[in-house]
Amino acid sequence: LFKQSHRRKEEISRAKDEISVSQKKLRTVLDSIDEAIISIDGSLKIGEDFSRGAAVLFSREKLTNASLASAVFAGSQLSEEETSIVINALTMSIGNSSLMWELNSHTLPLELRVRQRERQKIFSLLWSPIVDESKTEISGIVLSVRDETEKVESKLQDELSHAEVDQRMVITRELIESNVPRSIRLVADAHAAVEAFLLSGSAGAETGRPERKGFLRRLHTCKGVARSLGLALLSTAIHQLEVKLQSLQASAKVESVADKIAANCSTMILLLKQYQKVLNLFQSSRGAVENNSVALILNRIMSDIQESLSQEGFSRASFTLTEDLPERFSEDDYQMLELLLVHGLRNAADHGFILPMKNGIRALKERVPKFQILIKKSAKTTEMRITDNGRGLDWTKIRAIASSRSYSPVKGEDLTAVLFQDGVTTAGDGSQTSGQGVGLAAVQDALTRMGGRAILADAEGGIGTTLSMIWAAKEAS
Repeated sequence: LFKQSHRRKEEISRAKDEISVSQKKLRTVLDSIDEAIISIDGSLKIGEDFSRGAAVLFSREKLTNASLASAVFAGSQLSEEETSIVINALTMSIGNSSLMWELNSHTLPLELRVRQRERQKIFSLLWSPIVDESKTEISGIVLSVRDETEKVESKLQDELSHAEVDQRMVITRELIESNVPRSIRLVADAHAAVEAFLLSGSAGAETGRPERKGFLRRLHTCKGVARSLGLALLSTAIHQLEVKLQSLQASAKVESVADKIAANCSTMILLLKQYQKVLNLFQSSRGAVENNSVALILNRIMSDIQESLSQEGFSRASFTLTEDLPERFSEDDYQMLELLLVHGLRNAADHGFILPMKNGIRALKERVPKFQILIKKSAKTTEMRITDNGRGLDWTKIRAIASSRSYSPVKGEDLTAVLFQDGVTTAGDGSQTSGQGVGLAAVQDALTRMGGRAILADAEGGIGTTLSMIWAAKEAS
């Protein structure tokens, strides 16, 4: 018995030595692994055996007996509910059969985004069950965590670089067919407007609503000019920003979308910088000689409107320009003419033909859309009239809008003056170009700043609408 007892002690001692050697070897191996490897027991705490990479990855020197939730999930994108689902899945799996693991493992996250030291880290997760073959049950979990941040960021940077090249190619194709000097001015105006809006802090402040309305009008004008110049990418981006801004205008909790507005403005600035880079190349290679011609402005707008009309089945349209302008006129007048033609003609086409057709007034299809533009300049004023033969004013809707706003015309105005207010439109469903209650407001705002005004009325003969605009003239320099 003594000999047997002695041999047993020796066997136990050798086993302990072997375990100690194995543990040292395991520790050596774990210390050499940069990847985070941890073991999780039934209480969902981290065991003694974990890799050196785990301490580095989770920024914790002591991981043993730390809870999985506090060590791994803290600061991640997982909500309390999502974390609870993970904990429940692990609790139900450990101590049960492999079948239970199969049923619950699909709820475990394969990626974590964790905020560490003012930087977001991206971790990939691999969950592996430890099966106790003697009991045919799962005794624990091994979790392997790898830092994929640099890999993901590198891939994203490559994608952004490719996207930037593709974007620049689209911009180049647009500008080849565009008026480069006008495009330069448009990009500069849009860039200045967006930056001024961001610097004003009006994106999320309740007191910033008036500034947002003014910014929205400037954006709408830039969008119209971009369309007339054939800059589709810029026009679409501005429209998307408009939609975000309008959702902000309608939001009771402006702070809830302010960050999104700022992010969209920043994205817009990046796009404008791309346009600027390409424009700089065009300017250096071709120069920037601009012809201040009303006909040139009109040709660009006509092309855009004709395309929109053709989509509603109007195969052709008629544009008549009668002008009495000097050979040279001021830059202020030129920009005003462009703004009014962009908004005025677009409003006439959309509300006279396109939107009514979309709303089921099919009788208009029998008409050939006609637009008459009269521009004349005197010593003191410049006047423009745009007349169409479209649907005409919807007086029922105009009266309803005026009533809902408790609007009463002041002396010298009629009820249509309500249509020049921000956010007012007679359109049911708007489009990317009209029906958002911005175009006519932008017209009136620009005219007011130039000492002028606009009037909307039924056209002579009762068919269509006439938009009359007048403003103080400035001498050409």
